[in-house]
Amino acid sequence: MKALVAAFAAGSCIALTACGQNSAAKATAPTTTTPSTATASTSSTPAPTVDYAAQYLRLVAPPNAAADVLGDTLDALAKRKAGNAAYIPPFTTYAAALQTWNNVLLRSPWPEKVLPDVKALVGANADEIAAVNNLITAATTNRGDFQGLFNAWGAAGTKGSTAANVVRADLGLPPPGSTPSPSVSSAT
Repeated sequence: MKALVAAFAAGSCIALTACGQNSAAKATAPTTTTPSTATASTSSTPAPTVDYAAQYLRLVAPPNAAADVLGDTLDALAKRKAGNAAYIPPFTTYAAALQTWNNVLLRSPWPEKVLPDVKALVGANADEIAAVNNLITAATTNRGDFQGLFNAWGAAGTKGSTAANVVRADLGLPPPGSTPSPSVSSAT
């Protein structure tokens, strides 16, 4: 089980690392008319440049940290052959981190070309949250196939990882674990 736990924890971490977020804000000053000359003058303030890749890396940091903690905790629980109930707190914390991240992803503005992939990522994260909640229910009630549900969580994490890699590509970020270009932050 240790290898299984480590593999799924790593997959979830990769899924989180692979995700991305973008926000764009455009500020345009209103058109004004000067009464004395009766001519309209338009003034535009350029929109601030947003580094969407850096923003994504900043937003993905908390769920990545939660995935790291979950992986370490699951490994420790497997080593001591802890009962299913011991898995409830770390899974609860992880599910909450994913839900918070989904909320941030949905509230943030995105460039039009990235938005569909962000929504796909949010959907994949929702599937992983559901899989984690199934594990929590099984551990709480001592009913259900805990190992089968654990495997389902792994499959959901893989789906999330794939969706996250698409968003990373949209943002020009390298795949997780690769050497970033000089213009990309070294954060994962």
